[in-house]
Amino acid sequence: MKKIQLSVIAFFITVNSFGCFLNPGSSDDSLGAALALALGGASGNGETSTGTGTTTSTDPVIPAVDPTPTPPAPSSDVCVLGTNAFYVNADSGSDSNAGTKTAPVQSIKKAMELADAGKAICVATRSSGNSYEEETATLNVKSGVSIYGGYSAEWVRDLTNNSTKWKTNRIGLMYANLNGDSEISGFEITAKNPTSPNESSYGILVTSGTAKLTLKRVKLRAGSVPEQKSSAPGSSIGILVSSLSKLTIENSEVRSGTAASGADGTNGENGVAGGNGGNGSNGDDDYTDTWLGLGGSKGLHPTLESLNGFAGGRGGRSRENGVTGLGSCGGVGGAWGDPGKTGLAPTCAIGNGASGNQGSGSIGSIGVFSPFYQPSNGNDGEDGQDGVPGSGGGGGGGQFCTFCDDGTGNGGGGGGAAGSKATKGTGSRGGGSSFATVLLDLDEVTIASSRFISGSAGSGGLAGNGGIGGAGGLKGSGAKMSIGEVGAGGDGAPGGKGGDGGDGSAGSGGSSIALYLKTIGSLTLTNNEFVSGVAGQGGSARNSASGYGGHSMGIYSQTGSSFTTSGSQFTLGSLGLAGSIAGTGVAGQSGLRKNVSWE
Repeated sequence: MKKIQLSVIAFFITVNSFGCFLNPGSSDDSLGAALALALGGASGNGETSTGTGTTTSTDPVIPAVDPTPTPPAPSSDVCVLGTNAFYVNADSGSDSNAGTKTAPVQSIKKAMELADAGKAICVATRSSGNSYEEETATLNVKSGVSIYGGYSAEWVRDLTNNSTKWKTNRIGLMYANLNGDSEISGFEITAKNPTSPNESSYGILVTSGTAKLTLKRVKLRAGSVPEQKSSAPGSSIGILVSSLSKLTIENSEVRSGTAASGADGTNGENGVAGGNGGNGSNGDDDYTDTWLGLGGSKGLHPTLESLNGFAGGRGGRSRENGVTGLGSCGGVGGAWGDPGKTGLAPTCAIGNGASGNQGSGSIGSIGVFSPFYQPSNGNDGEDGQDGVPGSGGGGGGGQFCTFCDDGTGNGGGGGGAAGSKATKGTGSRGGGSSFATVLLDLDEVTIASSRFISGSAGSGGLAGNGGIGGAGGLKGSGAKMSIGEVGAGGDGAPGGKGGDGGDGSAGSGGSSIALYLKTIGSLTLTNNEFVSGVAGQGGSARNSASGYGGHSMGIYSQTGSSFTTSGSQFTLGSLGLAGSIAGTGVAGQSGLRKNVSWE
């Protein structure tokens, strides 16, 4: 079953003061520390739509998969023995030192540069409760290197009372191609809060590997994403492990924080109304001058010449039929005679433009990991279509009279200009999610005596409404002078209305899930606590579809089978409600609130 692939989800580990795992009475006020989806050290705030989700330029670059084995890291015994180990003491060390017991380096980052596979890094806890402050960039951990905290300046280890505080970038630690067994233990790791709502935070990010990662006596806290709207909202993920052989988490606590909300869609622009057709001019029963009985002018569109109407036909002079109006179905001119015959109006139906389709609904409450988390976004509507310009009316027939003066028929009315189409409303973005731990494609997972706490998720944005199509111009009327002797002009046709733009649909609310699983071969859960936060609300819409509400769950699995959760405790936040509908649209579904969901 083991696969090496790039489906990696970054996770940010926030670490509180170390103590009392699985203590139901402990405070959860810090659930708001949010994890953002972009790696620290990546730069830029650009955003790109990708259909069901978005990616941002703040997401990290995933190294190519390389399954070459490396030596495993040694146990923490080497920190006592002084072999195959590098030592760190921020209070007494210097990064110009060799990293020995007696000449430690000052920063964990420096020790990580020195240590190769098969080595350990031993870290002394700082005095006065101070932290190792290494927040400027993501720390890339080499395969087969373990990091052991909790040591005194004399290199005596106390994991219960002397955990080492470590502040990291918003994307804290990253493993790529972990092909030698490694361990992190004895730390309180707190990831930096992102500064932008489109940045995500991951405490620990593992992208691939054939070995085993062990976390013991670790408290992780991911950074909190600013609670603002974004077109690429950041999410908060404590730990994200993808395509790894084995993972063990023991006596640890992993927290994610609040996530950003999705941006609103944009409203479409209204179409522009067409101008009215002109009335035909009067004919005359005694004269055949060229200025008599002219057809009405075409209606003009203010911005699009292609939507102009068509002129009416002029009246016939003496033994001359009226001229047929212009346009695809211009009215036929009346025959000459005594009296002249009436010109006809266009016979085709008014050509209103079709309205654009409404945006289809979002895919559900949970977005996708590919490899980074992408919320469940709404979809754009479609633009309407332009109306059809009105044709002109036929001119009236001329009068030929043996014992009287010949006459000129009346002019036909001009056709109205068509209204232009309205443009679509765009779909809104789904809210970012908060996941304490995300595990994708692992062979074997063991979790014991640990707490997983997810924060509040973001809400979906308000869908954009389509614009209103422009009105068609009114028809021009045919002239009716002396109709007992000369033919009346036919009326022109009105211009068609532009089609309305379709509404965008709304993004779904983000989910708050303590443990998310997908494609796990073997899972052992013993005496753990799962606490979920408040899920996000679905975005509202008008005539399309509103967003789904987010889930609030202890464990959500898409592995295809169920597992035993021996001795587990669950505390759940509130589910997200579906967005409202203001018009004729279809409402999404509210999220789920469940201890465990096996799918």
